[in-house]
Amino acid sequence: MNAAAPSSPSHAPVIAPTTSPREQVIDWLEHFAGFLRERRYEDARTLFSPGVVGFGTKAYVAFGLTALEQQQWRPIWQASSAFRFDFSELRLFGDDSTIVAAVPWTSVGYDATGAPFQRPGRATVVLNREGERLLAVHTHFSLAPTISGKKSYPPPVVSE
Repeated sequence: MNAAAPSSPSHAPVIAPTTSPREQVIDWLEHFAGFLRERRYEDARTLFSPGVVGFGTKAYVAFGLTALEQQQWRPIWQASSAFRFDFSELRLFGDDSTIVAAVPWTSVGYDATGAPFQRPGRATVVLNREGERLLAVHTHFSLAPTISGKKSYPPPVVSE
């Protein structure tokens, strides 16, 4: 499966039956990270169950996809860049119908002056298999303890 964000914005990635659960989860995570970097909120929504429950770096708890987008994604995605998961540390638990992924991530935040700083964290994503797709029913994104409490601002606008 192609790890790049799909060109068809209205569909979550379809799972190839020949890929391993690890490859399927990495594909899901790559799609999500691509949508995050490109701030493609509508496309990211296709990866989630409407009833998702999310804990985040900004949202204490978000019940439902609309709340997750408004309370977590929009404020955070605008204030960070270069988001990537560290697949060398990816751990999976569960079975064929429900998979739990625990994985660190990195991104860049910006302080009040526009200066960049490293913004590492970790995520837990609970994925349920629905037909030929994996949909997130729970996510928990948190900053690494060394960075918690540091506020991130939108990146500075660069004039050409």
